[in-house]
Amino acid sequence: MLREKLNSRLDNLEQLMGAQKHLSSPSIVIESIDSITKFWSILSDEEKDFLEGVRFALSKKLEWKHD
Repeated sequence: MLREKLNSRLDNLEQLMGAQKHLSSPSIVIESIDSITKFWSILSDEEKDFLEGVRFALSKKLEWKHD
């Protein structure tokens, strides 16, 4: 159940980033990050890397590009 909630939150964050919300509404993205990072210890390395990338794009005000 916790994993399902985390996956949903990660999916939501990915959608926010795809819509460039970190540039237009950064507080929404920060709230989303905060709702995920409190579970840092159970995140996979890939999920942690994703969050670090989001934080970087947010801090540098970079356009989000998904490969």
